[in-house]
This record gives sequence, C-alpha cells and structure tokens, in this order.
Amino acid sequence: MSSPSSNPPDSLKSELKEIPDLSQHLVEIEIEKDPEKGFGFNIVGGTDEPYVPGCTGIFISRINPEGPAAKDGRLRLGDRIAALNDISLASKTHSDAVDIFRQASGKVRLLIEQDAETLLLSYNEASDTYGNG
Repeated sequence: MSSPSSNPPDSLKSELKEIPDLSQHLVEIEIEKDPEKGFGFNIVGGTDEPYVPGCTGIFISRINPEGPAAKDGRLRLGDRIAALNDISLASKTHSDAVDIFRQASGKVRLLIEQDAETLLLSYNEASDTYGNG
C-alpha cells in the first residue's frame, strides 16, 4: 500500500530540493524481492552516470513484466528511487546503488519520487527558457 510520505528522514530532506515541490511526489512502497527475478526493474543514473541533466539520482529505466515491480503495479518508468530501507541513493555511484539493491533481501521499503524524470526535465526546460538555470 502506498501513501504520501510527509516526513522524509532528515538525511534526505536536503537531497530532495532539486525541485522545490518534488517532495510532494514522495511515496513509500514496500516490495518483496524475488530470489530469482530480483525486484523486477532496471536502474540508471548515479553520481558517475547522471541520467537527467543536473541530477545524480537513481531512476527506474525498465520494468520486467514478469517481476515483482510489475505485479505490484506502483512503480513506473522515470520514478526516482530516493532511498532503499532509509539508505539514501542520492549520492551513490551507479555501481554502489546496484550493490545496495543486490544485497537487499526479502521485503524492502523504497522511497520513490513519482514522475521525477518528467518533473526534473520540465523544471530544467523552464529554467533554461526563463534564464534561471
């Protein structure tokens, strides 16, 4: 069951200010890792491989139709994963983030910024258009 998270951990608050209103799109999702299929999604991004210009976050790039994420139905392409079990992914390299997901087992909590890719790209376009970026 997802519900808006109104109070993200203090360690994440400063990392959620890339867009002033992005924290309004936060939800916490619990999902069970399949021992063979993993979580059923691929990720892109990281401090060493930014996916969205100006943002080093970790984003969902693919959802396996047979995996737990697709069966759950709440994760979408372009969602940013802010944290896994309260471990912030905002300052992680891509390989560090992959390792965190590989080491996780059973049911985990994901802090998700829904539609973050679209929101960040729109914000970047507006900043460029109006000379704010």
